[in-house]
Amino acid sequence: MSGVRDVGAHVEDMIDACEKILLFTQGLDDADILIETSPLWGSVLHHLVVMGEAAKHVPPAIQARRPQINWRRIAGMRDKLVHYYFGVDAGLVINAVRQSVPEALPQLRSLLVELDA
Repeated sequence: MSGVRDVGAHVEDMIDACEKILLFTQGLDDADILIETSPLWGSVLHHLVVMGEAAKHVPPAIQARRPQINWRRIAGMRDKLVHYYFGVDAGLVINAVRQSVPEALPQLRSLLVELDA
């Protein structure tokens, strides 16, 4: 197994992570999401990391097709979650869950359709 994946696979990873974040947090208020001892908290952070890692594998020319997606911010959040795990900004996580992820999901889906065409 070479480990080389096409761009579409990385976009699919991002879509899957978005869908899981939205599914897991549906109907919950912010306080429920922010319980750091909850498995939900770890799951949300994990899927934000997946999104950021996958975003780093989408070439700039492809990213330019969806400028509405803040690719750099998604990748930057991954770096903060991985390298500064001890200082996770709860406000940024909630903003991602409530705003960034729902906004990015339809854009990622349309990009995948375009890539598959």
